[in-house]
Amino acid sequence: MRRYFYICMITLLILAGCSKKQAIEPITQVQLTQLPVNLATLSHDAALTLLLIDDHLLQVWDNQSQQLMKQIEGSKYQLTFRDALIAPSKRSVVSISDTQLNIWQLHTNEVVSYSLPEFDSFIRITKAQWSSDEQLIALGYNDGSVLLLSLDKQTITKIHLHESSVTHLIFNRNLTSLYSASLDGHAKRLELQSKEIKIDYALPHRITSLALSQNENRLFISDALQAQELIDTRSGEPVLSLSYPQRFKFFRGAQFLVSDEFLLTTSSKAYISLWELVSGTEIISWPIAQRSAGSTVYDFHLSDSNVLTTISSDGMLEKWAVTPILFAPKRQ
Repeated sequence: MRRYFYICMITLLILAGCSKKQAIEPITQVQLTQLPVNLATLSHDAALTLLLIDDHLLQVWDNQSQQLMKQIEGSKYQLTFRDALIAPSKRSVVSISDTQLNIWQLHTNEVVSYSLPEFDSFIRITKAQWSSDEQLIALGYNDGSVLLLSLDKQTITKIHLHESSVTHLIFNRNLTSLYSASLDGHAKRLELQSKEIKIDYALPHRITSLALSQNENRLFISDALQAQELIDTRSGEPVLSLSYPQRFKFFRGAQFLVSDEFLLTTSSKAYISLWELVSGTEIISWPIAQRSAGSTVYDFHLSDSNVLTTISSDGMLEKWAVTPILFAPKRQ
């Protein structure tokens, strides 16, 4: 009898541990391209998708009409694209190559080019970020340096922030600070006016995910193994760690949701997870559509109506209704 009781308890525990993984059906699913996608990013409202294909082709898609708006062939201009971004205004896109930055207007053929400093051949751009006023572009490099390009002042400032590749860059809302993360395991806050580093938080391994809360009081940092911390952006001290039963967990992307009550994360593979930020526990996890063995989420956005849009490495655009998840009557 006791053995039967233990078997039942173990079974219930196993089922409870697995219950968070669920299959949620998307409300929309569109394959934008069959070509191999190196990078994909959504506009701030998920109305547009930018795809970087094979380092030499940029495509901008209208997500509502599912029509290709613009295509830029780098081979016509002898350009190899290292990164690309959609302007906050959605009027243009920026492409970054080793020695050149180009801003392409979406509705005309106008393009403005800026020369970038030439470095040693082994130094490459690894991350780019565009400020909300579109006047400042930050470029991170694999040697740990960051370039700040002021488009209105026509100036370039180089700052050595890290000891390895820069993986993440985030401007704060008022454009007074720049948050960065690197393979060197450090996440930092740089004051843009004084160029002083105000926060330097270190994890044991390379940083794979960085997100700033909506009220800008907390920063989520994850390394490649088992350290996921929320830190106070004023003191630089940890305030919460995520909790899960697995020994290791890899995080690729992250975003705070619903007045910072939740955190949405993506894995190195094909899973999306939602976490509540009182205890740091996972509420639910579900997979995106997978067209290849290495399918993963490249970018995502949650609308005011709680529709989650994701774009994958397969060029698959999906939309999910997550109101029932976010506002369930009871969350464990």
